[in-house]
Amino acid sequence: MNNSSTYRKTEIISSRQFAWMTIILILGGGNFIPTVNYNIVMQDTWLTQISGFIYVILIALFFSFLAQKYPQKNIFNIIFEVTGSFWGSILNSILILFFTSIFLREMYSTGIYFQSTVLLNTPIEVLVFITAILIIYFGHMSFENVMRCNEMYAPFAILTSLLLPILLFNEFSFDLLRPVLATDAVDFLRSSVINMGLYGDLIVLGAFLHMLGPPEKIHSSIRSGGIFGIAVLILLIVVVTAVFGYVMATRLSLSYYAAIQLIHVSDFFDRLDIVIYSTWLPSNILKIIFIYFAILYGIGSFTKQEIRPVLNRGIGLMLFFISIIAYDSVLEVYNLAVFGGVFHVVFVHGVVVIPLLIILLLKAKKAKKKKTKQKKQHATYTKWVWMTNSLIFLCLVFLGIGFIWAERYYFVGIICGVCFVLTVILSTYTSWMETKKTPQQKKV
Repeated sequence: MNNSSTYRKTEIISSRQFAWMTIILILGGGNFIPTVNYNIVMQDTWLTQISGFIYVILIALFFSFLAQKYPQKNIFNIIFEVTGSFWGSILNSILILFFTSIFLREMYSTGIYFQSTVLLNTPIEVLVFITAILIIYFGHMSFENVMRCNEMYAPFAILTSLLLPILLFNEFSFDLLRPVLATDAVDFLRSSVINMGLYGDLIVLGAFLHMLGPPEKIHSSIRSGGIFGIAVLILLIVVVTAVFGYVMATRLSLSYYAAIQLIHVSDFFDRLDIVIYSTWLPSNILKIIFIYFAILYGIGSFTKQEIRPVLNRGIGLMLFFISIIAYDSVLEVYNLAVFGGVFHVVFVHGVVVIPLLIILLLKAKKAKKKKTKQKKQHATYTKWVWMTNSLIFLCLVFLGIGFIWAERYYFVGIICGVCFVLTVILSTYTSWMETKKTPQQKKV
């Protein structure tokens, strides 16, 4: 069963592939746009995604810091090395349970996606079982092969998402997006916190840090992929709001899937929604595969050996049965995705991420500082990083101005909203330039 050509101790992925994986972790799977946000901030839901930009910046810093201190190690190995075997076992178990909860949610919601879009009369258990078999099949491959599949399918999913405003333009009503920034700042903050359940999935990237290499590559890949992914998600939310309005969007659990059913280009392209479903489906499944590999790597860290070939089939089938037992309806999955997701993210970050960061910072103070060369490359890279950070800060400034003045002057909210969109577009460009200007490590 163990094939040396299939399973290798060191698997290597590129920074571009890592960025694509970050995008799919945000956009892929059965992610629901938290419809509760429409109840809280109404038509301003798309602006609350600013919390995602802040989270991406912070998580990229955290993972690049880990990679700098412990190169060629993933988050599970680092936790064992920093906290020892006893506390490391506890913290890694919490992290694996968190990944498992995400996996179960995504497995069942992908079954719902199948049932809602293509296979309307097929039992949900059969659809989830098909997904489980596919995941087990990929589990026997190397992660490099999975990333190649992602690199092939993800661009199609992104392209169809970017085309939605054009395909649905005849259904748009821009009045449904107004007034801009008319909600209360406290409600806006509450809504932004709820989004943490969506972006907390990015901690899965920590399971693959050992595959990429230099910390600068990890930093730039997460930032560019995360910022671009959130920008596309904002576009999807704007499309849903402009097509349905926040009142109807509140009642839709799969709102952007419902939106594409309204596409009507001509009689010849009457069922263009099926084409879009087929481009989104592989990226949905690939997100689940990423989380599945993270779980297997986490379990493997306890033995310090490659045990994925042995555990793959058993773990995959066990998780399938648990996902079937765990949920009874779409509402349960939605509640876990939105409210449970926030609790899980806060708990995991409070128990695992923050203590680990504090311990590493205390150790870093005692350690001797080593200076690196490559000054010119670093200066160019840092310049683009600061440009991206400044643009994200500008987004916050525009939101602040809008909250102060939009209630009195209607046009101020619209101007701030337009400026927000422009800064987001610019930040996707500057973050992409970060990956281009990342310092290259010379092989010794």
